Amino acid sequence: MMKKLQSLVWLLLLLAPMGLFAQYPPLEFNIGHSTTSATASTVDVYVTAGTNWQNITSFRGTFTFNPAIITWNSMQSWSLSNPGGASFSSPSAGVVTFVWNSLISVGPTIPNGSNLFVLRFNVVGAPGDVSPIGFASSPQQMYWNNGFGWSGNNFQQTNGSVTLICQQPVASFSHTANLYNYAFTSTGSGAQQYLWDFGDGGTATTANPTHTYASTGNYTVCLITTNGCGADTTCQSFNVCPHPNAWYSYAINQLAVAFTNSSSNNPTSYSWDFGDGGTSTLASPNHTYALPGTYTVCMIADNGCAADTACQTFTVGCPSPQAMWADSTSDLIAFLTDMSSNQPTSWLWDFGDGNFSSLPAPFHSYAAPGTYMVCLTVASICGTDSSCAPVTVSCAAPVAAFTQVISGSSVQFTDGSTINPTSWSWDFGDGNTSTLQNPSHIYAVDGNYSVCLIASSICGADTLCGNLTINTVGVDPGWRADLSISPNPASDILRIQYPGAISVKLYGLHGELQSQTTADNALQLSLGNLSRGIYFLEVCTAEGVAVQKVVLR
Repeated sequence: MMKKLQSLVWLLLLLAPMGLFAQYPPLEFNIGHSTTSATASTVDVYVTAGTNWQNITSFRGTFTFNPAIITWNSMQSWSLSNPGGASFSSPSAGVVTFVWNSLISVGPTIPNGSNLFVLRFNVVGAPGDVSPIGFASSPQQMYWNNGFGWSGNNFQQTNGSVTLICQQPVASFSHTANLYNYAFTSTGSGAQQYLWDFGDGGTATTANPTHTYASTGNYTVCLITTNGCGADTTCQSFNVCPHPNAWYSYAINQLAVAFTNSSSNNPTSYSWDFGDGGTSTLASPNHTYALPGTYTVCMIADNGCAADTACQTFTVGCPSPQAMWADSTSDLIAFLTDMSSNQPTSWLWDFGDGNFSSLPAPFHSYAAPGTYMVCLTVASICGTDSSCAPVTVSCAAPVAAFTQVISGSSVQFTDGSTINPTSWSWDFGDGNTSTLQNPSHIYAVDGNYSVCLIASSICGADTLCGNLTINTVGVDPGWRADLSISPNPASDILRIQYPGAISVKLYGLHGELQSQTTADNALQLSLGNLSRGIYFLEVCTAEGVAVQKVVLR
């Protein structure tokens, strides 16, 4: 078996010089077909791969072309790798050579139709010229090789050509106007000659002429452009009329603004926008703003041919109110009067006691005398301001007075104070007190007492003191002979008899009520729960009141 393999290898080595490998299919590529215009420009010719681009490691050759039509410019792109480019040169007119060698043993494989490189030429010929692009064997010999030792100069290529076409001009133009003076600019392409007709008999042959019209009117302007390939025409119609130049001045007086039109070129109508929703069609209007602020005012001036707009921004305002006020008082009532300047439209009074008012001249009744910080805040569309000051209110204090009726140990006091007291404080002179307006009091011990009354209100207080004498020795003057009380001193039971209805109250030594009861003619008063000491028995009958001292032992 080994001998058979060795024989096959020797057979292959003998056949190689006989041209076995020379039968490798030709390397195919295509030279693209391109066209361009006759004007100074460049043209790109694409060279693309055909079949059999497997493992190519070297590639060289020569392109030829007609130097009277196109001249060599540059190589624009190279798609083969390893390395990424080839050397191009133009050793003579109409010839471009190149050489590429890969640095690796097995080169790239290029798919059919892929771009190999782009040849760029300068256009120097005239419309109608055609330059073939060919692949020649000299001065750079055609050659290719792949990484497996396959090589040769057998190529199959599709030749291309550059055809120069004739491009007709395209006519177009724009214009600008300054009153009657118009500047025209050709914006087309390919023109070598220009002919302008301005519609009023005037003409021009430059690319960008100017023209002055003698009067207003509608004019049709036409431009004819020509070159060696043909001509083109375009026309535009427009109204020649000096555009108005809109402008105005203004004078501000707080929120009122007077506008004065100063537009030129005879505008015949106006449209104002005052920036707050207000408008006008007068030439020089006046306008009053509802609120201070910054406004942009625009005026459009129109003369029938055209319109122009002028806008200006300004600020209007007015002085804010200055808060001032006066006051007067009567007892606890404060009368307040707004005296603010700059015409406030709203008021807020803070009376300093938690109450408020929105009247311009309120009055307020305070609950108590004192000094209150009163504040007034005034406002208008122009702003706000506040002013505060103390206000003092007062009233007359009561004048204390009283009378008294003594009945034994019992005294009935009656308030006689004036100027509306609302509270009373009694000191009976024996350590006892009361807050009733008309109290009664039973004294436990005979003697002289100083009784004081303090009559008070929110406006103040007054004190009055007077002396009285209590003398209860024996039976009180009001005691009746038909009224019997026994025993006295007593221990646990006190018997009371009277020929009629009676009401009985027993008071302690300091006037504290211990018990009370009623009966028709006789009753027994239980004393078992009381401490030993002196008590006062008050018996009320239809004929009067009697007080008796009772001793409990």
